[in-house]
Amino acid sequence: MAYWGEVPNLYLENTMSFTQRVLLSIGILLIDLIVFFLPLTALFLVYIILANPVWFREFLQDLNQT
Repeated sequence: MAYWGEVPNLYLENTMSFTQRVLLSIGILLIDLIVFFLPLTALFLVYIILANPVWFREFLQDLNQT
């Protein structure tokens, strides 16, 4: 307990356990994998195939005419 006027020793009171460090490291790696290795092209192709948007059909027709 910190008393009035006493400076708390942050190095002894707020240490992380080894399990917390491992979980934090795994969390950071998962976030990194999701953000930087997300296959955006594959997701875009899935959207095109499933939704069949009008703008994409018009784009293909314009390519076919030229």
